[in-house]
Amino acid sequence: MLSSLGVIIAALIIYYTHITWIDSLVAVLIGLWVLPRTWVLLKEAINILLEGVPEGVDIKNIEITMFSVDGILEVHDLHIWAITNDKISLTAHLVTPTGNEENIEAEVQKILAEQFSITHTMLQIEKNRASNCINILRYFFIQHYQY
Repeated sequence: MLSSLGVIIAALIIYYTHITWIDSLVAVLIGLWVLPRTWVLLKEAINILLEGVPEGVDIKNIEITMFSVDGILEVHDLHIWAITNDKISLTAHLVTPTGNEENIEAEVQKILAEQFSITHTMLQIEKNRASNCINILRYFFIQHYQY
């Protein structure tokens, strides 16, 4: 809109005064006016294409919020990226004591949607790996060191 107005004014000046370099001046001014806006758009597009974390998203805060849900022992493999300017995607692994708490997944999804506007989520619930290690050690000692 503003660039069209500049072209019309330049055309009128050229028509009435025959100063033709006004056309070049207006073109340069329009280019300088558009350049900063183009730079911002280019940065956003590159961030989306490279699946970068969207500006303004605090990963640590999201991780702490997810970890604060009762029953979650650990959050790992947390990935957040922008699909579009206003749609954010999140994937994460949530470690729980038994590995089959469906209500935890629903609660985390609700919190992510309400507090962070993240509605495109993929959450994987896992059983506590520490208990698996303890069971393996217990089995090893029972098999090899029975008294």
